[in-house]
Amino acid sequence: MLQEIGTIFVLFGIALQSFANCQLKVRVADFPPQYYQNEMGQWQGMSIELTEVLFNEVSCTPVYIKSPWKRSFILLKSGKLDMMTNLSITEDRKAFLHFIGPQRDETIVLVVHKDSHYHINSHADLAKLPHKVGFEIGAYYGEIFDNLFKQDQAFASRFETVPHSEQNIHKLQLKRIAGFW
Repeated sequence: MLQEIGTIFVLFGIALQSFANCQLKVRVADFPPQYYQNEMGQWQGMSIELTEVLFNEVSCTPVYIKSPWKRSFILLKSGKLDMMTNLSITEDRKAFLHFIGPQRDETIVLVVHKDSHYHINSHADLAKLPHKVGFEIGAYYGEIFDNLFKQDQAFASRFETVPHSEQNIHKLQLKRIAGFW
């Protein structure tokens, strides 16, 4: 009987020690106000604040890994990344991710050049824009957009994908796209 209690105590002690050293890898990117680095190179932003509050509750330390959006999904699937923030919940993602939240309401907006005067009231209006609309590979823009993009070739042809959102910002500044999600 004493031997069993001793074994339980040792296992419990090991678990506590492992828990005390808990470090989880969290995806970050240069995307203010969600994530950005201050002058000292420390990550800050709304998603960083939420992550740190959550991790403090479970006595873990975040290890921030800068990674592009699509690569982060591959890292999550392979176990080389533990957490991403700012993800819409989809059935496909539920197959390999566990969601906690929601952490905030989500509104998707179309960013356009300050000189533009577009009137957009529906997804169909996007097809009338003078240039294509940019969007980041792997991002989710809602069920209506997703269905239209998959089922309507004419609609899908009005969009241009990029691996990083910074590319869309640059293209918009040069007026090579009408806007981006």
